[in-house]
Amino acid sequence: MIGRGRGRFFSTPNRVLQVSGIAVTRAIKADKDLKNIPVVAVTAFASSFFEANIRAAGCVEILTKPFSIPKLLETVARYLGDPV
Repeated sequence: MIGRGRGRFFSTPNRVLQVSGIAVTRAIKADKDLKNIPVVAVTAFASSFFEANIRAAGCVEILTKPFSIPKLLETVARYLGDPV
């Protein structure tokens, strides 16, 4: 399910191909080669229960739709250490 690229950052929507973003995040964090990649959840569903579960799975941050392009770029830059 998880590719073997050399990514530095991963963003997952809440559901991808009928697999939850929580399941994808757990798979990334369980993989020794990928576990240090920051995962940011992208969702339209933002409850405190969901937030607690996605953070427990290993997401470093949650972007709730709708969000602005500057907010997205700021978030990516924060985890990649790249200027916006």
